[in-house]
Amino acid sequence: MTGRQRDKVVAARAERLLADQLSAEAYAAYFEAQMRCGGMRRLLSAGCLWLARAGTVLTGLVCGVGPIATAPAGDQDRHVALRVLIVDDSRKFRDAAAELLAEMGLEVLDAVADADQALAAVAHRRPDGILLDINLPGLDGFAVAGSLAAVCPAARIVLTSAELDRVPANILQSCAAVAFVPKQELAVADLGALFAG
Repeated sequence: MTGRQRDKVVAARAERLLADQLSAEAYAAYFEAQMRCGGMRRLLSAGCLWLARAGTVLTGLVCGVGPIATAPAGDQDRHVALRVLIVDDSRKFRDAAAELLAEMGLEVLDAVADADQALAAVAHRRPDGILLDINLPGLDGFAVAGSLAAVCPAARIVLTSAELDRVPANILQSCAAVAFVPKQELAVADLGALFAG
């Protein structure tokens, strides 16, 4: 199914449900039920419907998510978890980061060890955000960030490292990352806000 066909299906569903005048609370309950049973495709459609019902304007799908031209502040954030990909060569760190992100209310889409796995995951799963270690085997995180951004430009990339305290803004911008957070500060950083934009 092409992106245009997918947009038409979502729009048709939105029109049918909007005609029923369902409340935002009904959509929120539907989201929660779909998240519990793993119906992500239906959840995405319902999310588009709920956003349309809340008065937002949806445009074409990019990276698995419909960009929003105008959105009411904050209300939909309570119901739809951001999906994050973790990229780090340390299994121990990937597990700890996954636990931390889950505690923050973020959904861990996948946790992978290197650039090739990250590119494959982004191509197939389309995350909202990517937590990316700078010190990867082979290509470093700066190079990988550029490649990931080319495949999935809507994903917000947050670089991390245990060996650096900061990364200059011009370097972040040149590799398409939105922020750098030292690994020691991940537990206190507002990662949800960084991934949400």
